[in-house]
Amino acid sequence: MVVTRNGELIVRAPYNTPLPFIEHVINRKSLWIIKKLNEAASMPQYETRKFSEGELFMYLGNQYPLSIIENNKSAVRFVEDTIYISSKAFLNAERNIIRWYQTEAYKVLTERTEYFSASVNMKPSSIRLSGAKRRWGSCGRKGNINYNWRLIMAPLEILDYIVVHELAHLRHHNHSKQYWNLVFSIMPEYKSRELWLQKNGHLLNL
Repeated sequence: MVVTRNGELIVRAPYNTPLPFIEHVINRKSLWIIKKLNEAASMPQYETRKFSEGELFMYLGNQYPLSIIENNKSAVRFVEDTIYISSKAFLNAERNIIRWYQTEAYKVLTERTEYFSASVNMKPSSIRLSGAKRRWGSCGRKGNINYNWRLIMAPLEILDYIVVHELAHLRHHNHSKQYWNLVFSIMPEYKSRELWLQKNGHLLNL
């Protein structure tokens, strides 16, 4: 069962699951459902993106205005406290801004992964970006790590938590006590960062 940020309850079950059983499980989880519905109702609702002059976009935990300029060497770039987009790139603003986010995400996540790799004395075999809706990162058995490009919108300390979370999986392919002890040894305050993502992760979106 999943409660979306829009307050919709989604129930998934194997095709042949009897309906009375599904209803029984829903009734048994009614308190949890009500709690999640109340949380969804208290979350800020998104406004449709207009990609207009002055509109604010998240980047490394802060909001910066979008500015359209005639002459820009690159389609999108960040300078001081403004995200600039060329008038030509503005014709496909959403696509070009996402592409810029992805470029920045790969650069920053690669740097932070290299930085924290020394803590586990292991390096991933590869780093890739994903656009998953509900997953911030994953680590494969062969040592390949996937990061959600939307992490570039989060504060750096939150991004670092996901990096540490996935790097720790290079040693422990589970969420055992040993795994969490390793995460704690690298980042003792990881729980507060995990809580931040739970409360604010829905804001890291376009």
